[in-house]
Amino acid sequence: MPLTNAQYARIEREYGRRRQKNAEARAVRQAEAYAAIPGLKQTEEALSDLEAERVRCRILGNSGEEAELTEQIRQHREHRDLLLKEAGWPADALQDSFDCPLCRDTGYVDGEPCACRKRAVIELLYDQSAIRENLERENFSTFDITLFDNTPPKEPGKLSGRQQMEINREVCLQFVDRFAEEGGNLLFMGQAGTGKTFLSNCVAKALLDRMFSVIYLSASEMFDLLTRQAFGRGGEETEDLPGHLLDCDLLIIDDLGAGLENRFAPSNLFWCLNERLLRRKPVLISTNLSMNDITAEYTDRVASRLIGSFRILPFPSRDLRFIKRQSEVQSRR
Repeated sequence: MPLTNAQYARIEREYGRRRQKNAEARAVRQAEAYAAIPGLKQTEEALSDLEAERVRCRILGNSGEEAELTEQIRQHREHRDLLLKEAGWPADALQDSFDCPLCRDTGYVDGEPCACRKRAVIELLYDQSAIRENLERENFSTFDITLFDNTPPKEPGKLSGRQQMEINREVCLQFVDRFAEEGGNLLFMGQAGTGKTFLSNCVAKALLDRMFSVIYLSASEMFDLLTRQAFGRGGEETEDLPGHLLDCDLLIIDDLGAGLENRFAPSNLFWCLNERLLRRKPVLISTNLSMNDITAEYTDRVASRLIGSFRILPFPSRDLRFIKRQSEVQSRR
């Protein structure tokens, strides 16, 4: 989901809280060190004065004096480090500390969002939706292969539902394990209630646990959000929705179906798929449509992208929810 102004402000407040917390901790350490180590405060103050003077010389272009000041600064730092060492304090006791040393708790590195900020955004989005609770229930550790029918099919060469789901699970586990090196795209195809969303949740949680960014949207949510933004009807301002859809490590589009009351859906889907494929950003789609249905509903261009760039996993036709209900009833007997 995109960030509203309120969500964006919440992220910024969190970074402000981190900076304040670490600044206060440094001030406490500094006061304790000054009280415990004679001469340390004077050395630190002299260092500060020398560094300010060096900046002035650099601005004025006085390279000779700047070099002398650099040497004095080096000597004062060595003296400070020696005072700390002799008193049993770590050498970095007076330095700033950060929750994220990459961005120094600003959320940005060289003007680009830091990895920690991307994680913070995803954490917020999942905290404010029902998906986090779903992931606690629906993940690889709770995946029960016995819920799928293992009756041998009458047609030669066909797999049972359980055999097919064992293959699907193994493919998804490999997808997660090789995600950083290989990426790739998955298309789950099957009727409603056959485990597509459950397995999508398994992949989402496994990647989130490995600190990859995952955006999980139903197809209707994505189409609605893109259409509202395109026409300036987003309500609260959002933080770069297309950027989130295109730049997250994995985009999951759940429940791609037919009969959507959104005439822009085909063009929006093609745009999103094409852009992510060009950027080599993985996509996982689940749908109850056949490829012929997708061609009719979303055009040949979308179907060609799915056929050419996605690994298609068929899901067994028997209704998983019915099997689960049967299992629950039998367990209560």
